[in-house]
Amino acid sequence: MIPSLGETDGVLRECLATRTCLAIFEVNSENEYYVERFIGSVRHECLDHVIVLNASRLRAILKSYVAYYMDSRLHLALGKDSPQSRPVSPPVGRVIATPQLGGLHHRYDRRAA
Repeated sequence: MIPSLGETDGVLRECLATRTCLAIFEVNSENEYYVERFIGSVRHECLDHVIVLNASRLRAILKSYVAYYMDSRLHLALGKDSPQSRPVSPPVGRVIATPQLGGLHHRYDRRAA
């Protein structure tokens, strides 16, 4: 059975509340805006592009998305860096694409020649 939008939202909120998928936000009324913004990012960047068949698969996808969000996704508010800062690649060398989220997104790095 494919989860409905309400069920998907419930699993997202459960993951946020129990911190099984995300340890960034503490869910309370003060930062509800950020949680809603994150849920929107998950939907637009991930869930709109995959077919979720059950809640356990949704949890696995969310866990993978959070790893991508923290380690690879660029954030304008952080000066085009990720929350877990990474070293700057050398300006020369071969560009290597590393698939993430099952190939939905990629991380590009340069490797010295």
